[in-house]
Amino acid sequence: MLMTIKHLCNYFDNKYTLSDRIYYYFKVKRIATKIDWPLYMNKNKIICNGDVVIKGTRIKPETIYNYFFKLSKKEKDINKIVITINKSYPTINEKDIYLSIIYTVKKKGIKFIL
Repeated sequence: MLMTIKHLCNYFDNKYTLSDRIYYYFKVKRIATKIDWPLYMNKNKIICNGDVVIKGTRIKPETIYNYFFKLSKKEKDINKIVITINKSYPTINEKDIYLSIIYTVKKKGIKFIL
């Protein structure tokens, strides 16, 4: 599953056509429905004013999502992007990064790729 997520994250770049991005958006959304989110994400009124955070941290998935796509404008190699995020946020792993992206896609909907 992780390799599928990693592969799909490449397709949200503006170099692909809109129809390609919409197609891959729906593939990511389908994957998002199969994930048991309470295993990976946590929502608690005491932590971050009740916002969803990556389980075991105080990092919001939207933060990782925004940082991922900010880095993807400069760097095209997804492995280097993940390494950079891991250096900035050492408490999360590669799986948390990809799950954060998928969670944010699920939450924000199709408007983020347009």
